Amino acid sequence: MDADDGLSALDAFAAPAAAELPPAPAGGAGGALLASGSAPDRRALTIVWPAYLEASYTEAQGRRVARAAAAGCDGVTVLDVLDAGVALGFPPGTLWLEGAKRYPRADFPLREQNPGRARFWLRARAGGAPTVPGIETKAQLLAALARTIPPLASRAARRAHAAAQHAAMVQHMQAQEAAAAAARGGRAPPPPPQPPAPSPAAGKGRRK
Repeated sequence: MDADDGLSALDAFAAPAAAELPPAPAGGAGGALLASGSAPDRRALTIVWPAYLEASYTEAQGRRVARAAAAGCDGVTVLDVLDAGVALGFPPGTLWLEGAKRYPRADFPLREQNPGRARFWLRARAGGAPTVPGIETKAQLLAALARTIPPLASRAARRAHAAAQHAAMVQHMQAQEAAAAAARGGRAPPPPPQPPAPSPAAGKGRRK
């Protein structure tokens, strides 16, 4: 699967250079080969869902940073998470994209509209030095991502691009409605059909 296949709903604009993590082999954990020739054990990769940083979410919905720390992290996408990881200093081969994943706690429409999750390799090996100094735990990673995401230029560009697409869609729909009204000679569209009124006797049983 290509990295963008699971991100069509996000319109993967200026997608970061993060590799798509391939499916784990049937025999056990595995991952994509790194430049060093070693493969990351999936159990050593830290999962980050965009929901962990979403300012509009409650803790029950999945937010894992304090609400104050999540300020500015509204509408977070997996591309924001990956871009923030690059900005924090995670080199290629230490952060991965799983574009086909869907956040299990989200309701169906939201789950499909904001797909994907990221995985980070916080340490090259157990007990080794952290990949990025000062980021050794998942809590430290999430706090750093929450600080880094709001000012990202790539995030601003994606949001502006999405807003322009939405405005163009609204303008197109309004033009269609105006054309349809003109074709009707300016008459208002007919009202939608109403369901038949229930019979006064409906639901009344035989008196005993």
